[in-house]
Amino acid sequence: MQYDVVIMGSGAAGLTAALVAAKAGNTVAVLEKANHFGGTTAISGGGIWIPVSPQAKAEGVDDSIETARNYVLGVVGNRAERALIDAYLNNGPEMIEWLAANSETVFQISPPSSDWYPEVSGAV
Repeated sequence: MQYDVVIMGSGAAGLTAALVAAKAGNTVAVLEKANHFGGTTAISGGGIWIPVSPQAKAEGVDDSIETARNYVLGVVGNRAERALIDAYLNNGPEMIEWLAANSETVFQISPPSSDWYPEVSGAV
């Protein structure tokens, strides 16, 4: 069989890519080497960090792209590609909105929890 798009891995990123491709009218195959779907998302509780998400705004969370960028740079330092960081931060909220409108995915604000790097400015 032939497919327009072949996705390697069934984690959140892979399944999101598959959904976007399918909604665009492509035939899609998702390949997974593990014996379960979901990649690391399946064992991580499904949590993602998207600053300035629609849900965060609705809950009055005080965050910003600039604060998030500074946090990421504080964690990973100068080895980070700023263009990739900015692409993630600038497109994350749009991705959440698209998924909410085009799938059964429901996003919620997680309860307060400790940050992996609480000493870095911007940790929440």
